[in-house]
Amino acid sequence: MPTFPNLSVLIAACRLYFKPTTLTDWKEAANDLTINWYRVYDLAEWHQVRPLLFEALRQHSPSHLPVDYFKKLQIFCRQLAVENLSRVRQTQDLVRKLEAADIKTVLHKGVHYAGFYWSVAHREFGDIDVLIEPQNLKKATGLMQEWGYRSDLDYAEGANVVDLDYHSTFFPAVETGLSPVEIHWKPHIRTHIKANDLVQNRTMTAIYNTHLPVPATSSVFLLMATHHGTKEYWHKLKYLCDLSSLLLHAKQEIDWDAARKINLDQSLKDGIGLIGTVLEIDTTKANEGMTNHAVSNANAWLTQANEISTDDAITQNAKKSNENFVQKTSRLAKKYQVMSLTTQSYLWRAAVAVAVIKMGLKIMPYPVFKQWYDKWSATTSQKTFSNQDLKKAAWAIGVVSARWPWQATCLPQALTFKYLHRHDPRLQLQIGVNKNASGELQAHAWVEKEKQILIGNTPETFQPIWEWEQ
Repeated sequence: MPTFPNLSVLIAACRLYFKPTTLTDWKEAANDLTINWYRVYDLAEWHQVRPLLFEALRQHSPSHLPVDYFKKLQIFCRQLAVENLSRVRQTQDLVRKLEAADIKTVLHKGVHYAGFYWSVAHREFGDIDVLIEPQNLKKATGLMQEWGYRSDLDYAEGANVVDLDYHSTFFPAVETGLSPVEIHWKPHIRTHIKANDLVQNRTMTAIYNTHLPVPATSSVFLLMATHHGTKEYWHKLKYLCDLSSLLLHAKQEIDWDAARKINLDQSLKDGIGLIGTVLEIDTTKANEGMTNHAVSNANAWLTQANEISTDDAITQNAKKSNENFVQKTSRLAKKYQVMSLTTQSYLWRAAVAVAVIKMGLKIMPYPVFKQWYDKWSATTSQKTFSNQDLKKAAWAIGVVSARWPWQATCLPQALTFKYLHRHDPRLQLQIGVNKNASGELQAHAWVEKEKQILIGNTPETFQPIWEWEQ
């Protein structure tokens, strides 16, 4: 089996987390003088296992560890612990509100998988994933927008998106400290697992002293095989640690018959083989005689995992990311085709306007930009737009602004909305301020019509102080 000192010490840290008896192995690996600890940190960051590296260094820190290295990890892990607890509370609140609206949910990935670790602070994740039944998608989307989130959902009329995609991301409309939320209605676009079955057969589990709805344990194995194995090919240590945590937590055999029915048995076998050989987890009851296959897979996995953080390396993972981009672009094209001409028009006009306005704000001093914008959007004619058209425009601007290279904050979005409807005198572009919890002043822009906010949902704490006038 190939050996890579920097990757090997990171793997040893993960092994120690699940097998305290390997402390001697960890000490031996960590004391290797050939280790580049900065490269180890890069690897831990990419594989998203920095908390496990920190836990290992707490038990034994080698004398040649760079100055402030442990401190850097400690600061990151403390911040992660605070953020993860915040995400748990946000999840509790979100689930409570969705359930109160008669939308049944189950947790998916993120918070749920963190619950399998010794502490929710030991798993890196950045958003909140919940899964609902497809028929509730439109209702959930409307509620999320009412609750102060903006959606990247590529859909404005009808339920065409249900068949073309599998999740949508909702971002806080203003800077509130909340994490993005992904609403799923399929575990993945290519899977045969049905969300309705997961929701109807859900169970409850305690996460940070609160009971939350999750899929049945037998289904969680399949969900991991779908996302970590089929979509991500187990290419991160984080995914192997998730599977190890689940296997140790569940203490039950996998339902291989169910996995075979939906063609996930090989994905599970690959994952179990990898945790058995890479992390040395006892998989005796689950491996079904996969030893030779597992060792072969582990060799390839180690080589790829080491290359991933090597400078200027073109890896299999990079190629896979490009394939995913192509697949996503293909789905967007399909969605565009089923949209109305009005929605299509708003999308491409929003893309052009956001790009132009972002560039103008970047290269021009503010007074020059305002003078240019006022001339660009000047008009002598008047026209009123229907509420339906205004909603489509806000949706299109949100979709465009959530994507690189058009990613835009509230001001470019509001300016774009105002420009696209420059003939409508009823629309007012407002600038407001408030103070956050630490006393810092924050600004926000939005457009309203007769006191109704059309884009840039804003809480009451933002007080309007200025109206953009031409």
